[in-house]
Amino acid sequence: METLLESSNIALLDLHSNDVDGFKKYLTNLKKTFASSTNEDLRVYFSPVYISRPVGVGYYYNHVINIFHRLPDHLLIDDEIATRSSLHSRELDKEKDGDDSQVEIPKLTVSSNWVSFRDKFKMKLYKMIGVRGIHLGYIVDDTVRSVTRPDQPLIEVDTMDINDDESYIKASTHFGRGFKADNKAVWDLLKFNLIGLPSYIHISRYDTKSDERHAWLTLRQFYEGEDFIERTREFAFARLTSTFCKGET
Repeated sequence: METLLESSNIALLDLHSNDVDGFKKYLTNLKKTFASSTNEDLRVYFSPVYISRPVGVGYYYNHVINIFHRLPDHLLIDDEIATRSSLHSRELDKEKDGDDSQVEIPKLTVSSNWVSFRDKFKMKLYKMIGVRGIHLGYIVDDTVRSVTRPDQPLIEVDTMDINDDESYIKASTHFGRGFKADNKAVWDLLKFNLIGLPSYIHISRYDTKSDERHAWLTLRQFYEGEDFIERTREFAFARLTSTFCKGET
């Protein structure tokens, strides 16, 4: 019975994968159907609370399974988890309408401004919400993932704290439908900022696949290799030779 229930939950989740809003609309339409039934005995009215909790459960399952590749124990999903997950979903919805235009990405014209470009580009991603409903910074994060293939068995866990924003950056999987869409979105942003510049040559081969993640790793490897270390060292020593003690400063 438990296996059947888990399979049903996964099937429902897969139907609305990366689409919590769609799941919410589905429940809202059910509410209208039951509330307007011609049979008075079958009429059911759902308050916003009773709508938000199933949405929270769907959101929770979607993130734990599709983003972290974990399988939570459905018997441990209580009202608190459902409510917190629903609130987290609404908070991210508000961020989708946020303004990321204040982060201006400088042109990567020479090696010396790579650090500025890198940091501003990543800051931009941390303010953008992707198809998976999380910040796009996870695309360029180089933390080693424990799961690297979609055909690996789901890792069974009791519960997961999906309100920990840092875990999305460090542990979100780099595969799946949502990842492919997010990867392309970041590629488009990277291409827009580099095309026509000498630096684009290093990543142009990834254009056909819109593979931003590997393009970013290639770009970083080039600009942060031995030459980068040597340039940083020379810059530091140059600053030291022209820096003088002026009292407390």
